Amino acid sequence: MKQSISNLDIAKIFDKMSRTLALKNKDRFRILAYENAARALRDLDRDLSEIATQGKLEEIPGIGKDLAGKIEEALKTGCVKQCERECRGIPDSLLALFEIRGLGPKTIALLHRRYHVNTVDDFQSVIDSGKLARVAKFGEKKIAALREATESWRASHSRMLLGDALPAAEKFLAAVRKVDLVARAELAGSLRRGRETVGDVDLLVTSKDSAAALGKITRLPRVSRILALGPTRATVLIDSMQVDIRAVASESFGAALQYFTGSKQHNTHLRTLARRRGLKINEYGVFRGKKKLGGAHEEDVYRLLKMPAIPPELREDRGEIEAAQEHRLPNLISLDAIRGDLHAHTTYSDGHSSIEEMVERASALGYDYIALTDHSPSERVARGLDARRLKQKMKELEVVRRKRGVTAPRILLGTEVDIPLRQHHRPSHCTLDWFAVSHSIRFRSGRESRQVCGSRSGNRWFTLAPGPE
Repeated sequence: MKQSISNLDIAKIFDKMSRTLALKNKDRFRILAYENAARALRDLDRDLSEIATQGKLEEIPGIGKDLAGKIEEALKTGCVKQCERECRGIPDSLLALFEIRGLGPKTIALLHRRYHVNTVDDFQSVIDSGKLARVAKFGEKKIAALREATESWRASHSRMLLGDALPAAEKFLAAVRKVDLVARAELAGSLRRGRETVGDVDLLVTSKDSAAALGKITRLPRVSRILALGPTRATVLIDSMQVDIRAVASESFGAALQYFTGSKQHNTHLRTLARRRGLKINEYGVFRGKKKLGGAHEEDVYRLLKMPAIPPELREDRGEIEAAQEHRLPNLISLDAIRGDLHAHTTYSDGHSSIEEMVERASALGYDYIALTDHSPSERVARGLDARRLKQKMKELEVVRRKRGVTAPRILLGTEVDIPLRQHHRPSHCTLDWFAVSHSIRFRSGRESRQVCGSRSGNRWFTLAPGPE
């Protein structure tokens, strides 16, 4: 089966279908089915075409016979006719309003009918003109929150969240590294620095035949469009994300990687220090006059400035250069430093794996402990556990505990409890080892909450930073 469409593209089709159905006030279970399917496709670490070829689409969580058929149709034709029919006449710009925190389908439909709102700009105009105040239940605080949410949407709309950009970029990087003419390939830019949001992705490669290598890269299956192609640089789109690819000489690869990783402020500071030492730093290397002193390795840039290499995540000119000069750079947290997970869901609520599968994975990661904190009954949409199902989960967990004995990880039984805003009490799940309690404000696009977590044994509490879940 030839793949003409990516996982993310199909997820977007299902997202659009979910929002369109919600806008039309259709069956809620259909809406949730498409919404959950889109989320499942984004979480996949394999191409759908490969899974479809093996006949295993229905093994994907949330994908039944009907949705599996739609995925196969999308892989073959690039579209889903039923979704196109349902979404006909609904502009993407109107559906984009779902991304504004605080706007739900009923409000969007009302604004569309009453004020002909079809875009974010239209919605902004309704706010600025004072018309929004005439809509029922829209007080000053609500309008102020929507104004702020709209501004946040504008600020982030041109950039992708790191969690979305990184998996797509890493898959593309893996494909590039398999191109026979490519000797080395690395990601750079804000993505490599781990910034919360990412614009264009920067990718550096080395090759004995740069033009031929770039030609092969631009013909990779994941490339949906070639925007530019030259002898040393190409620009392509993958999963609606722009990737700038630069071919550099191997003897300059380290300097180029440092330069294109940035940040601009960090690099400007380094160049100032270099000039004081009679040096020049650019993407080709480190020079004293015409003599090249280094550049093949990224560490050369920092070594010639008499400091250790600074991790990319710190390169924002916020004191990291001074810390490096004084040999007091912090040790960054790595994956092997994580001892356990105190908030994990299983198939008892909205997780994708069973208790035993979660424990086995935690063991493979070297965790000392894992808390299985499925939703409480207040989260009906997420299949929250009532008392009967909680007891069933406890019995299954005990079976796994006995089976594993003292082998790590330690398995903690917990729950995630939602408390309506302005109500204050402690959860009564006294038989549990661990619980997370959330004061939640619900919106169509998500939830903002402040969580407190505690353990039964010590009854000690601490507060986590508020944020969307």
